[in-house]
Amino acid sequence: VFRQTDRVASDLLKKQQAGDITPEVVAKALEKRKAEERNGVLTMLTAEQRSRLTYLSGEPFDFSKIKRTLPLAPAFATEGATWIQGGPLQIEDLRGQVIAVHFYAFQCINCQRNFPHYQAWHSDYADQGLVVVGIQTPETSAEREIERVTAAMDKDGFEYAVVMDGESANWRAWGNTMWPTVYLIDKQGFIRRWWQGEMNWQGTPGERQMRDTIELLLAESEPQP
Repeated sequence: VFRQTDRVASDLLKKQQAGDITPEVVAKALEKRKAEERNGVLTMLTAEQRSRLTYLSGEPFDFSKIKRTLPLAPAFATEGATWIQGGPLQIEDLRGQVIAVHFYAFQCINCQRNFPHYQAWHSDYADQGLVVVGIQTPETSAEREIERVTAAMDKDGFEYAVVMDGESANWRAWGNTMWPTVYLIDKQGFIRRWWQGEMNWQGTPGERQMRDTIELLLAESEPQP
């Protein structure tokens, strides 16, 4: 019965990809097939087996109430890392605060267009419990020179903590894939949202959306000890 459902689902998706049917048709057909699957299983069972199945599976409940599993933010790696400003910090020590961690390379133009947003978050929310951390991970040889990194920080007006990720240890620990990327971490240390690329690219209201999330996380209750 289950293999038949798999075959039906595979055929429907192939037809959708070929443009023969719409996603709505696929959804309705899958819903019908799942109902047939349940009935098909039940018809194979005796009355006693059906009774025991109900007992084993428990009372029905609403799966929509199940929240998604959130990843814990990794610790800041120290291998080849140098805190240039405001550190050293650790995620574990910042429980009860909201953290915005942004990966950047100071010569990256897409990163530069996000810099004013990070500084604005720091200015607007630091006194409410937001901690902004910049992780400079070199993309070019010039970005490996700490003096140039520091000079760029001064020029761009960074007033928050910054770590020089010289050997990309943090980049790997976070599974990061592109410059710029910013992560929002809640008071319990879970990554709740992230954004890759320019937040306001071609009119996208990304900064506003991220700011709304920051305000939501700041308003949440602090974790219980």
